[in-house]
Formats: sequence, C-alpha cells, structure tokens
Amino acid sequence: TFQVINWPITTIPSLKYEDLGKLKSLSGWIGSIGDVHIEYSEVAYKCPGCGQTPSYAKKPKSCMVCGYKGDLIFVPEESKGQLVQEIVLLENYDEMKPENNPSTIPCYVSGNDINKFTIGDRIKLMGIVSIVKKKFDSFLSIQVLNISKKNEDLHITSQEMEKIKEIAKDPFNFIHKNLGKSVIGEDYDIIKESIALSIAGGSESKKRANIHILLIGNPGIGKSELLYAAKDDAPKGFFVARPSGPGLTAALSDYQGAKILVPGMLVLANNGVLMIDEIDKINKGGFDAIHSAMEQGQFTESMGGQRGTFYTNTSIIAAANPSGSTFSPDRSIMEQINMTESLLQRFDLIWAMYGTGHVDALKILRSSEEKDDEIVKKYFAYCSKLNPTISKVEEEIADFFQDVRSKSGDMSIAPRHLMAMKRLTQASAKLHLREEATLEDVMEMEKVMTEYLRPF
Repeated sequence: TFQVINWPITTIPSLKYEDLGKLKSLSGWIGSIGDVHIEYSEVAYKCPGCGQTPSYAKKPKSCMVCGYKGDLIFVPEESKGQLVQEIVLLENYDEMKPENNPSTIPCYVSGNDINKFTIGDRIKLMGIVSIVKKKFDSFLSIQVLNISKKNEDLHITSQEMEKIKEIAKDPFNFIHKNLGKSVIGEDYDIIKESIALSIAGGSESKKRANIHILLIGNPGIGKSELLYAAKDDAPKGFFVARPSGPGLTAALSDYQGAKILVPGMLVLANNGVLMIDEIDKINKGGFDAIHSAMEQGQFTESMGGQRGTFYTNTSIIAAANPSGSTFSPDRSIMEQINMTESLLQRFDLIWAMYGTGHVDALKILRSSEEKDDEIVKKYFAYCSKLNPTISKVEEEIADFFQDVRSKSGDMSIAPRHLMAMKRLTQASAKLHLREEATLEDVMEMEKVMTEYLRPF
C-alpha cells in the first residue's frame, strides 16, 4: 500500500485509450460490487501423455513438454493467482450534466480491499489504466493500487477535538448560529435543531435509526437553503430536486454490453443524509418506490431480468410546497400538499413554515455570503458514530408518550411516534457526546415533539 499526495484527479469521461498503462487518480461513488473471483497469473495443467504439470500464462492447446494435443487437466493447487473483486465506479454527480446518466468504469481491487466497501460509498483511488475483455468487446478498466473512502479525509486534530467537546456543552446554541448561516430568524431555530438531530441519527440496532424530516411552506421561505446547509454539513450528504422514482431507488442501465441496475440517490446516500427538494413534485411511482426504503432501510428492485436488493440506511430531509398559492395555518397539512398520507407517516417530524417570526435583516445581509465552518461537518462526523443508550430515561420517555397520547384529541398518537421520541432522545445524547441519554436529552426531545405536534 502506498499514498501519493496531491496527484490530480481524472474524471471518468476524460479517460482515453492513450491512458493505457498510466497511473491515474479518480473519485466517485460505488455503483455495484461483483463477486470475488480468482485471477490467475500462472495456470498449471497436467498432461495425461507425459504426466508433467507445467505452468502457462493461459490455457494451452498442447503440452509444452511432450506436445500432447488432447485435453489437459487444470490443477488449481499448483497455479498462482490472487482474489480479485470488481467494483463499478460511478462519476461524481456534482460533475455531470443533470440530463446525463453517470459515466462508469470497472475497477479491480484485491487483498485487504476485498469486501471492504458497500454500494453508495464515496471513494477515491489510484490505479493503472488497463483493458478488460468482455464477451463481445473490450473496455478500459482500473487495476487499483490504493483506495479509500472519501469520508476518511475528515481527520480531526487535537485542537479540533477540543473545539468539538466545547460545542457539545451547548450544541443547540452552536447549531442555531452555525448550521446554515445564511438562514436566520428565530422561527428557524427549532427546525435547525431537528436537522442536527437527523444528521446525528438515533442508535437503533434492529429498527431504523434514521430521523426523517419534512419541511412544508411557501416558495422562497428558506426551505431549500436549509437543505443545502444540511447537505454541506452532513459527513455524507446528497441534494436532489424533483427526482423520479428510479432516480431515488434504482434504474436499469447499459453497462459494457449488458443491463445492470444502477442505484439511485437513496442507495448512494446509504449511511448518510439525502436532501430532497420539492418532494411533492415526485410522481406516484416515485412515492411508492421510497416507502420501503424509508421505513425498512432496504428495498428489492426487479426490472429487465435484473434483480437486486439495495440498502438505504438513509435519513431523509425533504421540502415541499403547498398545492395552493400559499400555505394556510387554518387548513390541515393533508389538504395542502400533494402527498399520500402513508408517505407523510414515514416522517418523524413535519414542520409547517409560515415565515412570521422575527427576522434580523442586517444579520442576514452580513451572513448571506458566509459558508458553514468545516468544524460543523467534523462535529457531526464524530458525534454520529456514537451509540448512546436510553436505559436510564426509558420511564420518562414512556410517560411523555402516554401524556401526549391522552391529550391528542382527534390525532392518532401511535407506537411510531414513541419510536421517533426514542430516536430523538438518542440523537440529542449524541450531540452532547454522551454514552447514556440523560433527562436533558429527554427535555430536548419533548421540546421538539411538542412544537412538531402543536399545529395538529
């Protein structure tokens, strides 16, 4: 294993035949992963004529010792080779034209890099440009020498770790000021808190740990800006607007003379956060496609003779516009949004945004060009890996659930709300860098849930 510093990145579409044999560095997303197979450098065949077992570069037509021309017997235990796995690298989505499908290239890994990655990992690699022969044609490929996940670049120094510990003493005050600096106004604070909780996530082991959030409000109220901020601050974040069903889940695509299932954004954002703008503009097929992905963390797709199971351990933060001209607080959300009730129930939190809170205009002007600090992303990268328990506050969470249920009136408070309360409490503990949730985390959950349920 080696590492080359500051080697220029080559895009997949720019690779050409003249690059054969050259060292190249690429980055992108893993679109599919093949089975592990043996790649032989020397192949041994036993000759029935003379009994000798010489080695060849490829299967011979006759024995090199005695010239025997019958069938030679393959002897794998005396052959030399290594285990190899093919991964298909997809072009970076932020480098391609929206109307195009991503360019792809097969990359072959070996040794400790086998079975090390999953579909949706963003990686960078260095390797030698080679030729791979398929059934009817030959294609460029990469023989990988060095490969790593892109998120592993988030190295945290000792000074940054001290800053992260300081943030964790009062995380929500920090988040109000630093998550989406250009989105300012006191009515955004609770939404920023919930977005931070979603990025951190819960710590479930058997059921989903993802916290899904939906923002509903008039155009121009700051929904998209919050989504962009979340995309930039999440350790692994994607942004997509008005996607199709296949664009979210999986689509059938041509790959080197064959059909393969190319994963959509929900799959690429596995173990991360996906921001979906104008989710209300998705067609019914798109809504149906993401149901299982949101709740179960996986889905199975079958099309064109191809079948695959994809994992979507993905938190969704989405935004939608009202179906009328403006969003009205006097009408129910269901009356004002083009989404099915079953899909709305997949969201842990739904925020109705009216834009009526106090806005500091001067502060907005001064902050409109500011980008979020890199420490925000590193803070989320660190705390999201924690796995706090709630054993000491289970009774308090249960009591709050029962209290809300008794006061709910016409609204059905179901076990799914209880699980959302649990995830929010765990996420608050993560933001405080705690191994065990405390009453302070329960109080944060109660504040968020109370504000969420108030319009209902």
